[in-house]
Amino acid sequence: MNHFFVFEGLDGVGKTTLLENLQKDGYEVFVNPTEIHKGIRTKLHNKGKASLFYYLSSNAYIIEEQAKNKNNFLIDRYITSSFIADLYNDGKYKYNDFEKLFKTFSPFFKLPKITFFLTLDEDLRLKRIKDRNDSNNYDQLDKNYSLLWDDVIQNYNFSKKVIIDANKSELELVEEIKFYIQKG
Repeated sequence: MNHFFVFEGLDGVGKTTLLENLQKDGYEVFVNPTEIHKGIRTKLHNKGKASLFYYLSSNAYIIEEQAKNKNNFLIDRYITSSFIADLYNDGKYKYNDFEKLFKTFSPFFKLPKITFFLTLDEDLRLKRIKDRNDSNNYDQLDKNYSLLWDDVIQNYNFSKKVIIDANKSELELVEEIKFYIQKG
């Protein structure tokens, strides 16, 4: 059976670096094609839940196509990130709003075997964003975005969840993730 494992977290927590290291160890990594969706996302931004569903459906379709002939692959972001961004844009900052949204839409999507939530000291996370001159650092602008993420991470219960402290060394992070993937 094909399983996929999702890595979620705020910008700058180390998802890309971790996945690059896991890929070097032989894991199949699928980077969510945000560039493919950029045009769709721009046109549908703030157009209501139907547009969110369309965007998520196209995203889920691409991932399910990737899963057809692969075993145990890893994904950089999935539907959780989209739900959080949508709620943030709606001005809602409560887990209950996230839970309602997830329960409404998740029956239409394949859920991951494990969702890994990476967390990192806020000052270090913001330093990483600044150091890489990231022009997409919108999540540092409003503390409510970080608080919504924290709320979701603590209360998320839709697939098995593992919270990873990304303050560890790259080697420690890779070994910890490999342990959880093998354990299932």
